[in-house]
Amino acid sequence: MEKKEKLLVKKILIGLLTLLAGLTVYPFPPELSAEQILLIKIADVRDWVMEQHLDRGENMWDERDDTFPGLGLALDTGVIDKSVWWGDKEHIERSSLAEKKVTFLEGRMIELYPERGEVKVRGCEPPSKETAWNICTVGLEGLKEGADLFFEISGGYKPYEQHLFYAGIRNPSGEIERISVRREAARDDRGKVAFLVTQAEFSFHLARNDAKDWLERMVPLEYGIGLLVIERDKNNDRDTDKCLLKVHLDRVELEKRKIKSIEVVLGWRDKPIRDFPSFNIWGGDKGVFGGGVAK
Repeated sequence: MEKKEKLLVKKILIGLLTLLAGLTVYPFPPELSAEQILLIKIADVRDWVMEQHLDRGENMWDERDDTFPGLGLALDTGVIDKSVWWGDKEHIERSSLAEKKVTFLEGRMIELYPERGEVKVRGCEPPSKETAWNICTVGLEGLKEGADLFFEISGGYKPYEQHLFYAGIRNPSGEIERISVRREAARDDRGKVAFLVTQAEFSFHLARNDAKDWLERMVPLEYGIGLLVIERDKNNDRDTDKCLLKVHLDRVELEKRKIKSIEVVLGWRDKPIRDFPSFNIWGGDKGVFGGGVAK
């Protein structure tokens, strides 16, 4: 077999293995050093994992004052294959991770943000071993100052409705702060919020000429990170919410603070299908009778 044919076979095998692994791969030179890359780390967990670490702030009327002490360490090195009791905050049961797919968005986003320069993203890899992080590697070389990158966190058609209930980002000091998921907010009160929009609303505005202005307004930034929650299709009982992640690359700030990664935590809540009388009556959910689990 000639050298060119061997190279072609090798490329085909790599492509097949990548497809089987479920990764999205983009042009990425392997020779980039640690100083030339930024890690985008996204953890998808069930809502009770974040509730276990939730520390209500001083302002009991505003959840944006909440933090999640100890959660970062558990996400970094605490995922295990054994059962985890509620009081064990150092570990996370592997089955408590939410299965989601992270995709780097191009297409329409390139049309809206053509000035961001050359984007190079290595495939977004799912969690492995003891970590809960999905990791996307971004090459900083070729990106212009102030470039905006967009990622989609999705995963639908589960046997239950799934909502994004908690959101948090790791601040420069290493603490995970809560981001409030809400449908709307006052014009002058847009800090640490993730707005909730319908899929129809998102698709409508993204197709308009003022799509970029709409995104700038609906995705306020905190530490260079913004979230937009796209609500599940209520006509599909098995659909789930999606989340749009915006990363604004301030190269000066990244170098000043020596930031090597941007970390976002999402807590997903399951809502079982309640359309079956046998489930409502015999399954322990007394919500239909005015009490028990809230709908």
